Amino acid sequence: MTGVLILLALAALVAYLNANWRAHERARHIARQACDRAGVQFLDSSVVRRRLRPVRHRGNPVLRREYVFEFAGDGVERRRGWLILRGAALERITLDWPEGGRTVDEVGGGSHDSE
Repeated sequence: MTGVLILLALAALVAYLNANWRAHERARHIARQACDRAGVQFLDSSVVRRRLRPVRHRGNPVLRREYVFEFAGDGVERRRGWLILRGAALERITLDWPEGGRTVDEVGGGSHDSE
């Protein structure tokens, strides 16, 4: 019985690590596309997860992952961007412009400026 529990725990750990890796790759892909659409340079090809928490979406438990990345409009000055994945779906992506934050994409809505 103990062996079965250990195998189940290992399988759960592998599934969790795989899901995290896939979410990270998805976040990197989304950040690169957002930078391309905005006409800015995606820096270092790095996306770092800042927060992970369980939430409910349509009654189902999912993980909400928040990532930060860097970009440059002129190739020199580093600016910050954030994106949030709820499960595998993009919830919001924001690029930090010198004149203020600009939401590029949100679930259920298109591009618009934030306050």
